[in-house]
Amino acid sequence: MPSIHKLDETLSNQIAAGEVVERPASVVKELLENAIDGGGKNIEIVLEDGGLELIRIVDDGIGMDEEDAILSLQRHATSKISNVHDLFRIQSLGFRGEALPSIASVSHFEMITSTGSGPGTRLVAEGGKIMEQSKAQSRKGTDILVKNLFYNTPARLKYMKSISTELGHILDVVQKLSLSFPEISFRVVHNNRRVYQTLGTGNVLHVLSMLYGREAGKNMQEIAAVGEGFFVSGYIAAPDLNRSNRNAMYLSVNHRMIKNYNLNRSIVLGYEGQLMKGRFPVVYCNIEVEPILVDVNVHPSKQEVRLSKEREIGLAMEQAIAAKLRESQYIAHGLHPKQAQKQQDKVKKEKFEQQNFLFAKHQETFISDDPKQLIQYPIPNKTWQTDQTASEKKTVDIVQEIPQKYVVSNHQKDKMQNIKRKEKTTDHLPKTQVGTKTEAKTNTNHPKLDTLYPVGQVHGTYIVAQNQDGMYLIDQHAAQERLFYDKNRQKYLHKRFIYQSLLVPVTIEVTKAEAFILEDKHEILQQIGINLEPFGERTYMVRECPDFFPAGKEEVCVRELIDYVLAAKEIREEQIREDALALMSCKASIKANHHLSEQEMFQLLEDLRHSKSPYTCPHGRPILLCFTQSDLEKMFKRQV
Repeated sequence: MPSIHKLDETLSNQIAAGEVVERPASVVKELLENAIDGGGKNIEIVLEDGGLELIRIVDDGIGMDEEDAILSLQRHATSKISNVHDLFRIQSLGFRGEALPSIASVSHFEMITSTGSGPGTRLVAEGGKIMEQSKAQSRKGTDILVKNLFYNTPARLKYMKSISTELGHILDVVQKLSLSFPEISFRVVHNNRRVYQTLGTGNVLHVLSMLYGREAGKNMQEIAAVGEGFFVSGYIAAPDLNRSNRNAMYLSVNHRMIKNYNLNRSIVLGYEGQLMKGRFPVVYCNIEVEPILVDVNVHPSKQEVRLSKEREIGLAMEQAIAAKLRESQYIAHGLHPKQAQKQQDKVKKEKFEQQNFLFAKHQETFISDDPKQLIQYPIPNKTWQTDQTASEKKTVDIVQEIPQKYVVSNHQKDKMQNIKRKEKTTDHLPKTQVGTKTEAKTNTNHPKLDTLYPVGQVHGTYIVAQNQDGMYLIDQHAAQERLFYDKNRQKYLHKRFIYQSLLVPVTIEVTKAEAFILEDKHEILQQIGINLEPFGERTYMVRECPDFFPAGKEEVCVRELIDYVLAAKEIREEQIREDALALMSCKASIKANHHLSEQEMFQLLEDLRHSKSPYTCPHGRPILLCFTQSDLEKMFKRQV
């Protein structure tokens, strides 16, 4: 008797359901994708008990006739592909032909569908078998009802979470699809209560505003980049709108939501220096590629895809995000985590006397190499002095020209033109190919901050300053860390640093395993100025280091950088360079409880104004907080 036999249809459907249907959210995802592919513009999702008791999806799409409705409940039956060539040009969301039979095999299933011409069709299935077939109303569209999910596979029910958890997973699916298809109206009703709804206006910003609040949506910035065979568009939030996980980083390829570690990493790298480590931004990016360059048939749930130009796309996204952040002004707000802006309707400010403060007389220099070159500044007396060199945002245009090998649709062209029209200036970067890193040109004659006038210091750590926009609190350590970082980075990029010999060489002793790792990463350490000289089997010696290593702390920095390289699983040249420069800058900067003179505070603030990124330190922490006059009046109940 042969040991190999063919599985019956019911069992094979349940096995397929194990791949496709993990939880109620999986059912909602598959049914919504079918509704979208079917041309639905208004889709309603009705749920009971987190979808375990009931899931109902109603759309106004093209519907199906009786013959197609019956075929749709059979395995591998689909209208999306017909031959092997179609498999490499997938443009729909669902194409496997497994969703409906898999769902029907683990639930009580009912479907009513009609093309709008003639009576509709009603099918009732249980355990994957059609139990009832009849005529139904001729409303154009499809209405699918899924009851008692996993009733015949009780082992699955053991792994279901609470009702609120399952509802959260469902809403996550709906939110992702509403971002990918903002022109479709989605409505979610749970236990007779509406919990989510989009208007279907076609504007992604409207959906983002619904998810994260109107203020956050209003302050999101549009990005775009074009490469050979792909077009990237989307929106990024200000760095202070961030999360502790990657759940708010939305990626779609041809409007199919995906998960991709490498592309997520490129997004985070675009925010480098703007976010603290362990924090992740709020971003939505859609990547439009030629269908032949993407393989969506690598995962049963179709959440992972394989991109032919993944590296080029990642670099283009990183470059576009970094450029947009460089040209934007993100001052952390003193009361609310949102982008601080000058109010359009400013309350007329009353003139007031500048209060005199006593300052400790410490005469230490900052970024200026000569203490005699410290700026002599006027303290405003009764009226504000207008800063004639107010910051002017410079625009970085990543997209210079669309490659001829990639034919961009009229919609994409219009979108690119709209983005360009929104820019306030016409400064552009030199033309570059995708995959090259381009630094934004910054005119130091146009500071990003208005003049800040220091009025005091708190605990020798925070500088209190003011100008016509309000009151500022400045972290003096973070401010000088940014200045040292900018200065050292320029030295490094232009190879202007010199090596200085150490009076006492630094000796590093490692294990045998670490010694092998250092041999492989020897060149990486050389790129940041650390030359390891073998001094025995497991010992190395460092006799010199670059001059931007803080004096007196060379050994500490060398040891920390070597430990960092040993611990890192994957290191890019740019990443180790930035981290090394950030470490050097942190070690060299003034610390807390360091009292500054009045002149030193003003010098520090003046140097900060001319920095390319005066808002965050190299580690992503905010340098200054702004309290507008309106904020202060609300705090003291002068405004309600």
